[in-house]
Amino acid sequence: MSLTALQGATLIVLHEWGSKFLVTGLVRLTSLLKGDKSKPSRMIQDLCNAQLNTAEYAPLIAAPLFYLAATGQTVSNHVLILTLVGQIGYFWSRILFR
Repeated sequence: MSLTALQGATLIVLHEWGSKFLVTGLVRLTSLLKGDKSKPSRMIQDLCNAQLNTAEYAPLIAAPLFYLAATGQTVSNHVLILTLVGQIGYFWSRILFR
């Protein structure tokens, strides 16, 4: 599977966008079901922490990839796969294997 810098950056941005909506939806749903504003569960706290951590680094990773795509430079496929696995894999592994 061959990826371009534009595809890699787009995947990172879409993942962050989706994870933000997932976390926000779950937080609002659980507070709606509980009916009170008590402290969120440990799972929700872990989800929020994982999303905030990956959201900090997503712009720092996506911006250079968008720049490389705009200038027409190529990026090694291994670098892109490691970047995607590191960014997206970190979020899901932190949630699923806590």
